[in-house]
Amino acid sequence: MSSMFRITLIAMITICVPIGLLLVGGTAVLSPQGFGVGIPCALLYAVVIITLLSRTPLWPSDRTAPQLKRGQVLWWAAAAVSWGAFASFGLTMISGGPIMSITSKLGWNVVEASLGGAYPEEISKVMGVVLIIFAFRFLNRPWHGFITGALVGLGFEINENLLYGTVGALYHPSSDLWGSLQMWGMRTLFGVGLHVVLSAIAGWGVGYALLGGPQVARLSTPRRILIALGWLLASFAGHFWWNLQWGNTVAMVISMVLAGCYIYGLFILLLVRLWKQATRDSGYVLCDSAPLAPPPLTPVSV
Repeated sequence: MSSMFRITLIAMITICVPIGLLLVGGTAVLSPQGFGVGIPCALLYAVVIITLLSRTPLWPSDRTAPQLKRGQVLWWAAAAVSWGAFASFGLTMISGGPIMSITSKLGWNVVEASLGGAYPEEISKVMGVVLIIFAFRFLNRPWHGFITGALVGLGFEINENLLYGTVGALYHPSSDLWGSLQMWGMRTLFGVGLHVVLSAIAGWGVGYALLGGPQVARLSTPRRILIALGWLLASFAGHFWWNLQWGNTVAMVISMVLAGCYIYGLFILLLVRLWKQATRDSGYVLCDSAPLAPPPLTPVSV
């Protein structure tokens, strides 16, 4: 683990933890019942997603990192989820508000949520992917950027759903309980794992640019940066499209369906491709002792 990136990672998460707790805690005061419903929903959501991700060949293992310990993988997963839930969420809250205020004053109502959400969220999440890949040395395959991005997105999504679920409790006319459950159900049904998917797409670009093998290693640094930025743009475009506010229910539904086809379709294509690559990856060959040297050549008289 690189000490410089490890220290930066820990410092950023630690600084942003109070911001995230303050935001979520503030809504908990408004509706303790809605917050109480959200905690088990968030835990269940996290357990299901992490279980599914850990069952894929993309998950770090000793096949690609000899002598990898289980504790190291747990620290990596915890760091990725924590970055999304606290550091990324905190950075988004700091930078997203001013952007939405500007777009609101300019009257750009259609793109207000797109710029206020997609712009800071995708950038702050992918920053975490970069730090985590450099901080954990056993992340040495391009698909590790994909799986790291998915965990970062999971952390962000849990915190965001918890926030929306608590606020949603206040909108129900008679029951905070049903209001919170309805909000969780709506966000799970319409856009399940959205941040997981978007961050995985952007994370793949980082993983490929940093760990893409000899062909990518021969590219110049600017070209590798452009590769990562290209996949970040693909993620941003999907998020921007998803958040468009058309002011018309029919147009909104059509737009979200088309955006969903783009986002989830791209994610599935990448997942299938990377799954095959990870399955074919032979990893490292370990020997108990040094290979035997070839026998010396015996001169032959002619």
